Amino acid sequence: MCRQFRRQQPMTLPNANGRIDLVAQNVFQVPLFAMETAVDEISKELQWLKDKTKKDKEENKKELRTIKVLLMVNMVISVVVVVRLMTTN
Repeated sequence: MCRQFRRQQPMTLPNANGRIDLVAQNVFQVPLFAMETAVDEISKELQWLKDKTKKDKEENKKELRTIKVLLMVNMVISVVVVVRLMTTN
């Protein structure tokens, strides 16, 4: 996915001198390489965030199940306490 920067032979493009010089060619190649590298890094970062979000979502589901179970246990204990209080009086 990541492209390697390779030196190429100077391109020959028509201009006043008959061909484009190496400096002018690098003016175009270096920013393109930098942009490709930035896009690759952003893609990696987005993939990492996507994976992390998925993992966090699964952990949140587990925690939610645990909370539901604890609430049910609390409710049962409350009902038992209320019933005992009602039967003792």
